[in-house]
Amino acid sequence: MPTAESFNALGYGNGFMSCLTKVDVSGKNFWTTLSGVNKDSPATSDALIEESRRLAMLFYWNSYQLNITTYGSYDEAPFGSPTVYDPFPSPTPVAINTVDYKWDKSAGANVTGEFTPKSRVCDIDDYEVRYEFDDVSAVIQGEAVYFDPSNLVRMYNGATTDEANFVGFGLGVDAIVSTFDHGLGSVVGDFNLFSEVGGYGNEPAGSATSFRHTGYTSLPMGAENPHVVCHLEAEDFGGDFNLSLTDRKVTYSYTDLDTDELYITSIDSLDLYTY
Repeated sequence: MPTAESFNALGYGNGFMSCLTKVDVSGKNFWTTLSGVNKDSPATSDALIEESRRLAMLFYWNSYQLNITTYGSYDEAPFGSPTVYDPFPSPTPVAINTVDYKWDKSAGANVTGEFTPKSRVCDIDDYEVRYEFDDVSAVIQGEAVYFDPSNLVRMYNGATTDEANFVGFGLGVDAIVSTFDHGLGSVVGDFNLFSEVGGYGNEPAGSATSFRHTGYTSLPMGAENPHVVCHLEAEDFGGDFNLSLTDRKVTYSYTDLDTDELYITSIDSLDLYTY
């Protein structure tokens, strides 16, 4: 991974360049700090809070490259070889990084320039890392993949006005997303397959063989494995699908006499800058 330039930043004295949003997670179906304090195991400690801060600072300052798998192929047997709709032509991980996919939130477009740790001193709230693709054709494939290093929160198991309820730092909603769609017409934003990693949410638990599945898992982040909430979705087209929280992955396949289809989206890992 790239070596970042060392620097010092005063910030707000909390490890970040602003005061993070306070969220009362006590009423959520799922929530977890990055150090693993969660709804099912809510007891925290100074050590667990500091561990969640350390992991949050790694995500905030050093996140460099999201490795994802997103893929779709459709084979109509009578007509020959499969048509691959995804611009990434094989079901293997690809990299969405801060160099090629820096996204200006205000402009709603990719811009040039690396989103380095040092640059985040001034502009972390202005940019994220995003890839979007919308293939308007007879049969359309669209996708969006992104992560936002500033999407972090202070979690409270109760009223945010009482610091005794503070349990640690976690990801916000939709901090990391990988999506894939296959259908007719322009449909970016309305996806058939969806993998999202965050810190809390109200989605039902579901199961690996239902249309939705939400639960606790971890995300490989450099040498770390911070705790996260993963939400997976898949539309039912009559085929077979599997929603794996462990791999943060949705797989859909369909086979009959005339067609053989395979669609995948997953969040595989997050690489960090080194110093």
